Amino acid sequence: MIEIDGRMGEGGGQVLRTSLTLSSLLMLPVHIHDIRAGRERPGLMPQHFTVVKALSEITNAEVEGLVVGSRELFFRPKERKSGSFLFDIKTAGSASLVLQAVIPVLLFSEKQSSVEVVGGTHVMKSPNYDFFSNVFLQSIGKMGCNVKSELRKAGFYPKGGGDVLVEISPVDEVKPISVTGKKEEKINAVIRSSNLPPHIGEREERVITERFPDSAVQVINEKGACPGNSVTIYSGFLSCSSLGEVGKPAEEVAREACEGFKNEFDSGFPVGRRLADQLLPYMAIADGRSEILTTEITLHTKTNMSVIEHFIKNRFLTKGNSISIDGIGMKK
Repeated sequence: MIEIDGRMGEGGGQVLRTSLTLSSLLMLPVHIHDIRAGRERPGLMPQHFTVVKALSEITNAEVEGLVVGSRELFFRPKERKSGSFLFDIKTAGSASLVLQAVIPVLLFSEKQSSVEVVGGTHVMKSPNYDFFSNVFLQSIGKMGCNVKSELRKAGFYPKGGGDVLVEISPVDEVKPISVTGKKEEKINAVIRSSNLPPHIGEREERVITERFPDSAVQVINEKGACPGNSVTIYSGFLSCSSLGEVGKPAEEVAREACEGFKNEFDSGFPVGRRLADQLLPYMAIADGRSEILTTEITLHTKTNMSVIEHFIKNRFLTKGNSISIDGIGMKK
C-alpha cells in the first residue's frame, strides 16, 4: 500500500486527487492521512468527497473513511470500468477538478465512457470550464487523448448547479509531449455571464480588445442557478482567468484577466503555470520522454511531482523553467 502524507507540499486537495488517480490507474492501494492539512478547513469537502466516490465507482474500490470532513482515507481499487457516470457535487465545488481526476483512469478503460458532473463550473481557486475545454483538453489532445466536452449549464458560486458532460475515448497509450519552442501567438477570450445584463460582457469585451486588438473574443450570456461572471483569456498552453464579484466593476474583472495573461504571455515560455502541474500525470505515464518549459514551477507543481513520484520509479528533472521526465509507458 502506498502511504501518502496529506501535509506534503502545500497540503491541499491536489495531493488527494493525484494520489487517487494514480492509485486507480496503476491498481495500487493507497492510504492518505492528514488530508488537506494545509487548508483552513481540513479534511474532505464535498468536491473531494465526490472525487473519491467517482473513482471508487469507476474502479469498484473498497474505501474506508469516505465521509465529509474525514482526514484519513484507505482506497483499494479492484478494476477499471467503462460506462456512463453521473456525479453530483451538490455544492459549487469544482466540476473541472472532479473530471481531471477521473479522465486519466477512463482513458485506459476498455470502452468509451461518458461522465456528467453537476457542480461549480466557474468558481474560485479552481480551473474554470473555459480553461478546461480550451486549454487543458486541447493540451492532452496533443498527447493522443481524445476527450470531448459540453457545458450544458454554467454554475457559479454560491449555488453551483452547473452541468458538464465529457466523452472519453480509450487509448492504448499516452504519447509524450514536448513544448519547448515558441509560444502560440493567437489570443482568444471567453466572457461568460449568468443572469446578468448584456452590458457586463460588452464592457469587458471593450477592455480586452483595447489591450489585445487582434484577439478573438466570445461573449456568452446565459441563465444559471445564480448570477455570475467569468473572463478567460488563452493562447495555446497559456491562460489566465478572473471572476466577477458583487461590487467589482466589469472593467476591473477584464483588466485583472488581461494583466495576468500578459504576464504569462510576456514571459517567453510556452506553458502556463496553471497548466503545467495538470500535465504532469500524463507526462509520467506517457510512452517516452516529455519536456515542457513553463512560466513558473509553482509550489502546486512541485507538490504534484512529489505525489506522482510516490507511485512510479521514474523521477522528474527540473532545470530553470524546464520540467522533463521519461514516462513509464503505461499500456492498456
